[in-house]
Amino acid sequence: MYNFIDHPYTKKLFYLSIPYILLVFLGGQMFTNTYNPYAPDRDTLLETGELLDDYYYDDLREKYLVEYPNEERKINKEIIKRISLEHFNIRENFSSVFIKITPELIELLENDKSLSPYTTKGLSFTFFTGNEIDDPTITLLEQQKSKIISTLLKEKRNLKKEKSDAQKKLKIDNIERKVEIEKKKWDKKIKQAEIDKSNKIKKAFLSSFELYIDDKRITKDNSVYYTHPHKNEKGLKCIFETDSLTKGLHQFKFYYNYLKTDIDAKKIIAKDSLILPMLKH
Repeated sequence: MYNFIDHPYTKKLFYLSIPYILLVFLGGQMFTNTYNPYAPDRDTLLETGELLDDYYYDDLREKYLVEYPNEERKINKEIIKRISLEHFNIRENFSSVFIKITPELIELLENDKSLSPYTTKGLSFTFFTGNEIDDPTITLLEQQKSKIISTLLKEKRNLKKEKSDAQKKLKIDNIERKVEIEKKKWDKKIKQAEIDKSNKIKKAFLSSFELYIDDKRITKDNSVYYTHPHKNEKGLKCIFETDSLTKGLHQFKFYYNYLKTDIDAKKIIAKDSLILPMLKH
């Protein structure tokens, strides 16, 4: 290689070939062939409901897979970006929308100091220890339970040191019943605290967005956690009624919050939207 570059003739050939080498490797990035100079911006079309994109609908994505089986890898490679409607073609009285739990959505919850996460975020070494985070409310309840149970068991141990008689046995049996009653009572309180925490986090997720069909708000009461089968994306599935929709084209509107940094370098809540057409038959 050194002799090739060192020779005057081949050295000139090498320098002349540099532009062609760059063209081969960078040509796709250096040039763009625009066949429609009047095409509106894609994000603008999504914000105004003027774009029909198969990737935002479960039924159209499945139809696309059937019609183009050889493109399966390419189609499935595209992850759900933010939401996926169950149907573009509405024929039933109910439909649903999948809202993906995105990093932006998690950042919103992290900004809410009243929420306590279940685990640490990011990569954790869990071979010897887990990555669970103790909830202050649940930890306090467990400590209170432990203190009461320990006091009763200590009383039981002290009784066992005394001389055995019928009265002593009756007292020990009574303490054992109290222990079982206290265990059930505090386990019920802890379970309720766990349910309350789960509901609070779910409520925080749901409060970060609003759903509309045309100008009618969709209730989010019928919402469940869901793992979408497309690429196992985690999120929430909101089920809604469609029987009152008239035949024809409608707009499904998704308004969501996200955090952005203002001019003072502070995190503030901003809003954005995504509008998808849907057809009622």
